[in-house]
Amino acid sequence: MSPVTLARPAKRDDWHRQGPHRMTLSRPLPALVLAAGCLAAAAAAGAPVPTIPPTPPDVAMKMSALFAKASPAVREWVDAEARKLRPMPRPDLATVAADARQRFASAVPPLTPAQANLLAAMALYQTAKDLESEARLRQPSGKGDLTPQDLLLMQQLLDRKSQLETMISNVLRSSYDGGQSAVSTLKAS
Repeated sequence: MSPVTLARPAKRDDWHRQGPHRMTLSRPLPALVLAAGCLAAAAAAGAPVPTIPPTPPDVAMKMSALFAKASPAVREWVDAEARKLRPMPRPDLATVAADARQRFASAVPPLTPAQANLLAAMALYQTAKDLESEARLRQPSGKGDLTPQDLLLMQQLLDRKSQLETMISNVLRSSYDGGQSAVSTLKAS
């Protein structure tokens, strides 16, 4: 990409008759550098700290019911799986459901796809709650401003939490009724 130079018209009135004028950079800037610059400018200007949105009430209610019914083996697996998922940028529902089917392979009757998806949703929910806790810990107490790096990290945490909650909501819509019975009956194998 080469820089565009604008020719100066002979008369000032001829400027608009020359057609569209574009200016380009001689080298493209990576989007991350541009975003970091915008965040730095926002932080310097005293931009508000991102707020942590609450978990959707229907998701929280259904998950609370599932965790209340969960057997100790399910709770143990959910905690271990959430620790494993925490550093992953984009957990995959199918992979987590496959982990649930593998962990509870000896279940009689075997886990249905809806039950495996529901167990995966529980692990994703625990991960989302862990991300929310980390974001709350990173929020400044009082009037302290976040550095641009902290602001970017906090926004990433909140974006991941939102993605997980969307996945969880979709699973609950399709699998909640058929899958909740397995949560209380699964035992360690």
